[in-house]
Amino acid sequence: MLEYFQSMEKYLSTGSPVYFVVEEGQNYMTLEGQNMVCGGSGCPDTSLLGQVYEATRQPNKYEVFL
Repeated sequence: MLEYFQSMEKYLSTGSPVYFVVEEGQNYMTLEGQNMVCGGSGCPDTSLLGQVYEATRQPNKYEVFL
């Protein structure tokens, strides 16, 4: 599996897929619940994808495990 992901990164310029597990009991049908996980224009910086985006802009601050 590791060789597969290394080849993806080397030859396709993509890394391994990322999966997010969301917490049961949250109401993702509400605007507040959607803002917790949304990404893109208009989403808060504190959303899950907003935090991931900020982490990619500071690669020296976050450690990646392969």
